[in-house]
Amino acid sequence: MDAFASILSAEMAKKKSATAPKSTSTDTTAATKSDGTSKNGGSKYVRRADIEKARQEQYLADQARLESERAERALKKRKADEEAAAERERQLEKRQRLRDEKEKARLQKEQEEEEERKRKLREKTGATGDTDEDDESKKDGTGLMDESAAVRKLRELNEPIRLFGESNAQRMKRIHRLTGVRKATPPPLSGGELLIDPQNVAKDPSAWPIGVTMVGIHERSAREKLHEKGKSAHIMSDEATRKYLQSIKRCLNFAQTRWPPEDPMQIMG
Repeated sequence: MDAFASILSAEMAKKKSATAPKSTSTDTTAATKSDGTSKNGGSKYVRRADIEKARQEQYLADQARLESERAERALKKRKADEEAAAERERQLEKRQRLRDEKEKARLQKEQEEEEERKRKLREKTGATGDTDEDDESKKDGTGLMDESAAVRKLRELNEPIRLFGESNAQRMKRIHRLTGVRKATPPPLSGGELLIDPQNVAKDPSAWPIGVTMVGIHERSAREKLHEKGKSAHIMSDEATRKYLQSIKRCLNFAQTRWPPEDPMQIMG
């Protein structure tokens, strides 16, 4: 009997210990629900207007954030473009400056070389005048004459021995013009010799009439020459010539279609 009582008391103690946590969790859940109900204004339901208002506020906040990010990116891009444009401008200015300096150095070098060449030529020939004029006088054959001989030659020609501002080379050129042999030119014609019979102007040995036919330049019209007996007056009457001309015209048409000219007046056809 005592053993049965002890077993019964042990089983009852186990059941009590198992039911105690359940009651504790139930009390916690009830307390949480009561807190939520108190937070929602004493109601366990939420209005749809409140949910929509919260959604709109969240949407507007997101849109403002996206707009600020977009404006910041646009500002950064504009600054980057301005910096790139400024860098390109600096590069172009630098290239132009280097090009100008190079051209200036080249011109200066050429000028120095030309002066050195003239100096060497003056030292070699012992002349004091302009070297270019001396070269030309040597080509003309008058540079071999000294000043006294030039004065004597001019006096023989009854010419002034010196003109105002005239150098020795220019004096030699003047002597050469006065004493040199002129090139053969056709004799001038008088007005009467220039007149030609107007009836003989239009005679043309070519196969077709050349020139303007509507103002009376030609004696006969092209159609009259076309039907002249025993002669071929038109170039297209020959079959071989016609084929050659047609092939050339096709080539020209293809060329101006493939590579049109810059001037529209040059287009054929």
